[in-house]
Amino acid sequence: MYAEDRLNANEFITSSNGRFIVIYQNDGNLVLYKDGGTALWSSQTNGKPVGVCIMHGDGNLVLYGPDGKLKWSTNTQNHPGSRLVIQDDGNLIIMGPNKERYWQTKIKGFADIHTHQFANLAFVGLSALGCRLW
Repeated sequence: MYAEDRLNANEFITSSNGRFIVIYQNDGNLVLYKDGGTALWSSQTNGKPVGVCIMHGDGNLVLYGPDGKLKWSTNTQNHPGSRLVIQDDGNLIIMGPNKERYWQTKIKGFADIHTHQFANLAFVGLSALGCRLW
């Protein structure tokens, strides 16, 4: 997703290899899925009224409710020219114009997650991978 691209309810983007999708579900949750079934990550916004998901030009990915109020964000403002990318390994990234990584789900390689960047993220479906984060 590039600057000002939007996802409305039940719209999605896919990785270039087609194995991973990010969908803004009609329950208000933004979810990363693998191979059409396994949820790997979520914004934990299910049950909140659905509005729109916008990749802002300042580099911040934001979920808004129908009233226009912020529900969730990556808190990556002040990084103009950034975009949302789903890598072919399933990592969801806010990537700068020079390939800087300002935010990522880091689905693979949990050991080097920077927890201060991920305070408001939730990982789902990890028990199937043998991981226990909480």
